[in-house]
Amino acid sequence: MTTSEPGVTPVEHGNQQRCTVRSLALAAAILLAAAVWLIASSWRSPQPITFGGETMGTTYTVKLARLPAGASAAQLKRSVDDALREVNRKMSTYDPNSELSRWNAAGEDWFPVSEDTARVVAESLRIGRLTDGAFDVTVGPLVRLWRFGPGASLSDAAAPSAEQLAAAQSLVGYQRIDVEMNPPRVRRRIAGGSVDLSAIAKGFGVDRAAEVLEAAGVQDYMVEVGGEVRARGVNHAGLPWTIAIETPRLDARTVFRTVRLRDASLATSGDYRNYREIEGRRYCHLIDPRTGKPIEHQLASVSVIHASCMTADAWATALSVLGPEQAMTTAEKNGLDVLLIVRVGDRFECRTTPGFAAWSAEEH
Repeated sequence: MTTSEPGVTPVEHGNQQRCTVRSLALAAAILLAAAVWLIASSWRSPQPITFGGETMGTTYTVKLARLPAGASAAQLKRSVDDALREVNRKMSTYDPNSELSRWNAAGEDWFPVSEDTARVVAESLRIGRLTDGAFDVTVGPLVRLWRFGPGASLSDAAAPSAEQLAAAQSLVGYQRIDVEMNPPRVRRRIAGGSVDLSAIAKGFGVDRAAEVLEAAGVQDYMVEVGGEVRARGVNHAGLPWTIAIETPRLDARTVFRTVRLRDASLATSGDYRNYREIEGRRYCHLIDPRTGKPIEHQLASVSVIHASCMTADAWATALSVLGPEQAMTTAEKNGLDVLLIVRVGDRFECRTTPGFAAWSAEEH
């Protein structure tokens, strides 16, 4: 994930000057400078406007370089809260009354859904096809089997048996999901299967919050939900938003790399925060739908920059499942700006696609 308060840290810049009036000329210069400062401050705040809250089982943060005319931070927060609640109401696996939960409880016939849910399912299937099933939103039975789903306990002492894995995998397969946009509806041709949008819905929530801000006239902002980020314009200092990517360590939270994000989104997926231990062995929450088991390779973290946070979110998970070599090949094939952090012995190795260098603060 990205690091900050929580998840993101725009770098703050500023300076202070002291001066003494010794002449009328100097006084005039100061008055002129003050006028210029007042004009500038009408569009740039000395500090960012910040608000946030809880959503989707995590937290969100919004930072604005300035408020649009006639708007207040409280009004914008209410609008963002409403938008995120609506996404959760549609796509939560934890809410039994959500649109997604009701679809999962239904049969194999076409099920009417909102345009938002249909859009997220369609993007999920597209990335599933591009990764040969490494990204698969029907992975829910495997998530529950490994005790990472809603209501699961992480204290179970035994790993699933081969028979249990085979039974769960028989319910997995993105190829048996259909979606139509007009009218928006979905179909799951897997008796007993289910769909889990957790690896893409959070990014969609970021996009929806950003759309709400833009509709209210906000031009310079940063939105973060659980570490997934979208930024537009510049921060309060007039610079691109500086976002920190976390070092994938269990024992400390440190910055591995920073990027300068402007008019783009950043999503990060890693194997180092959400895990469980069985008989002294650590199992990551990232499950490979093709094997039915948690990943075991050395790719510790994947960060993806894309115009859409929804798409970046899904790609970050998909590439994490693929492993270091296949992830890089797939990223380059699909023209993605990606940073991979790979464990090599007791150190971390950074690997990037060519396009990622343009975003890296360290390259400037």
